[in-house]
Amino acid sequence: MLDGFNPLTEYNSNELRYIDPNSLNQLNFEMIDAQYWYNEFRDRVVSSINNKYLPVYRMADGEFWFCTRFLESMNIREKLKLILKSENKFQTIWKEQYSESEVQAVRMIFMNSLKFVSDNGILAIHFIDNTYSALSKDMLKWFDKNQIVLNKDNYTSFYFVYALLTGIDRLNVFEDRNLLIITHFDDMKKEKIASYLDNIGCKSVQFYNISASKSMLEKIDLQKILAPVDVVLIGAGVGSVNILKQLNSLKTLCIDAGIILEVFANPELSNTRIFLSNTYK
Repeated sequence: MLDGFNPLTEYNSNELRYIDPNSLNQLNFEMIDAQYWYNEFRDRVVSSINNKYLPVYRMADGEFWFCTRFLESMNIREKLKLILKSENKFQTIWKEQYSESEVQAVRMIFMNSLKFVSDNGILAIHFIDNTYSALSKDMLKWFDKNQIVLNKDNYTSFYFVYALLTGIDRLNVFEDRNLLIITHFDDMKKEKIASYLDNIGCKSVQFYNISASKSMLEKIDLQKILAPVDVVLIGAGVGSVNILKQLNSLKTLCIDAGIILEVFANPELSNTRIFLSNTYK
C-alpha cells in the first residue's frame, strides 16, 4: 500500500470496489517494499526537474497488444480483419490510424524510440502477476526478442506514475512549475486542464497540438515551445514514446501522462481507476 491511497478503490459498472493491495503483485528485480520502491521513483523523477532529461513511458495491456500483435507479422486473415474494420487502415485501441504503407515506418519509429527511452529513462510497465500474467509473459518474450533490456534502473510500476501525479506528492511536480502539455485535446478540455493545474499552484501551462490519429509519426517543432519548461506531460497514446524521444534537448522531466490529463479535465474519471482517486483531494 502506498501512502495516501488507503483504502484502494475504483468504480466498476457504477459500483464502488475495494481493491486488496495484495492482489497487485508487481513483478520486480528486488524484494523490496512497495512504498520504498515508489519513494525511489519519486525522488529520481523530482530531482530530474530542470536538471536532467528523464523520459517516463507507461506500458500496459494496450501497449502489450501493440507490440505483440500490431507490430508482429500477422496472417492474411488477421490482416484482412483489421483492414475491413478500419477502412484500409490499421487502428490502435487509442484510435490512432495508420495506412498499410505507414506500418513499417511506425514499427521502426516505435522500436527506436522505445530502445532510446529504455536506455535513457524509465519504463513504467504493468507487469502484474495475476490476470496480466499471460500478457506479461508474451511481453517479456517480445522484449527479449527485440533486445530491449529491462533492469532495476529503467523499470518501475505503471501505477507509480498515477500515484505521483495525482497523490500526496503531486505538488512536488506541479507547484510553481512551468508546464508543457503535448496532446490533441480541444480548447474546452485544455481550459479545464489549465484551470485544475492553476488551482494546485502551477506557474504556467502551455499546450502543443499534435495529431489525434498519427502520433507515432508526429515531429515536434522545438522552436514553437516557449521557455522555460520545467515539466512535460504527454497524452498521445502509444505514440507518446515517439514524442518523448524528441524532447531530450529540454533537459528535464518528460512523462507519458495519458489518462491523467483526462482526469484533470473531468473529475468524474478520478474514481474509474485505482491510484487516481486523490486527484481532487
